Amino acid sequence: SLSPDGKTVAVRNENPLFEPFDVWLLDVLRGTRSRFTSEPATASHIWSPDGSRIVFSSPRHGNWDLYQKATNGTAQKEPLLKSNESKTPWDWSWDGRYLIYDDHHPTQRQDLWVISVNEDRRPIPFLVSPADETSGQFSPDSKKIALVDSFRRRWCVGLATKEQTEVEQDHYQMRSGEM
Repeated sequence: SLSPDGKTVAVRNENPLFEPFDVWLLDVLRGTRSRFTSEPATASHIWSPDGSRIVFSSPRHGNWDLYQKATNGTAQKEPLLKSNESKTPWDWSWDGRYLIYDDHHPTQRQDLWVISVNEDRRPIPFLVSPADETSGQFSPDSKKIALVDSFRRRWCVGLATKEQTEVEQDHYQMRSGEM
């Protein structure tokens, strides 16, 4: 994924013969790379809106928990959320306050949750249903979340109202502001 300033690309190494699925940062201007994580495995990384941090999931303690780390290399990773369920981060709200992730619960399947990144870090269920919900993306004003369910339907859901609107497949451009 490309950093917000367009100067760095975060990639996950996919060759276990060389490194154990770590995230690497590639400097686009200098053509250099540096190892960002040193985990047993790392997946699903996303940049903060200001590019100062990356959130990623890692099974360091059994489940895929969420961690964050500064991109300037000055700090170690810090746990963002640990629980008994595995988690996948999907998007950061444009103001940098919230993160949407899916929670892989053994009986509920995949559900979308939101966590306050800077404040109390209390997980808040966003959409919990018998279907899988995944790929959550905040709208530019952070008032709606686009997602895909297990039936491959695309939805736009209001954060405050939870009003759900099915979105046509060819009209799924949340990042550009279209709905």
